[in-house]
Amino acid sequence: MVQHQNSKRFRNALLAAKTYPSADCYSDHVPVTAKFKLKLKKTRKLPTNIKLDLAILKTNQSLREKYQISVQNKFEALKEVEKIEEQWENFKSALTEAATEVIPSLERKSKQKWMANVILEMMDERRKAKGNKEKYKLQHKKVQEECNRAKENWINNKCKDIDLHKKLDPKTMYKNIEEITGKKVCSSTGCLKAKNGGIIIDKERILERWAEYIEELFNDNRKEYDVMKRNFAGPPTLKDEVRAAIRKMKSGKATGPKSQWN
Repeated sequence: MVQHQNSKRFRNALLAAKTYPSADCYSDHVPVTAKFKLKLKKTRKLPTNIKLDLAILKTNQSLREKYQISVQNKFEALKEVEKIEEQWENFKSALTEAATEVIPSLERKSKQKWMANVILEMMDERRKAKGNKEKYKLQHKKVQEECNRAKENWINNKCKDIDLHKKLDPKTMYKNIEEITGKKVCSSTGCLKAKNGGIIIDKERILERWAEYIEELFNDNRKEYDVMKRNFAGPPTLKDEVRAAIRKMKSGKATGPKSQWN
């Protein structure tokens, strides 16, 4: 029975098991105790990016002026450096520090966006009626009906917004679709499938397996081509070209690895 309950992967972690058939516990099952030796996985805490309400800069003029003054003051306080990487780090830190000091962060909303105060009050009434089985059952039915009604109305309104913005505002359309369907979050498992079908957990073996896979993927008899030596540097980039490129960039995109907002 212990082998039936224990998977093959963790079977070697079972040290000892003991049954108690004479235990009087009002059950047709036999209690089982066991000793395991487990190694807990170290969880990786990923850094979370602060989501700022950047849209408020378009509507709040005083806040926009305050942000511009803060950025200008931080730029004036920067030291002159020669390396491009240090210049970029100073530029990035000035923008991010000014943004976090001036721009408010987005408020976290409830997970169920269709939830209303009426439903919360009904849930509170249901909680109070927990001692009365019939009353609790009746109140639970009312809560379920109100939840279904509120959720259906919320989805219908979102569908109308999607149909309204599908041509003029695709960003709002996809945002509404994401709110209805739910954003999928993919997490890394920390393991890899081996060539023979097994599971690799060790970090060094995972790297070796990736190297083996890439080597097999690109190891073929390709013809080598001579690389033409040309000067692809071109003329230096002008500041006006950089300004024009920044103006053409779309706003509201993800920050990315550089943690810069637009």
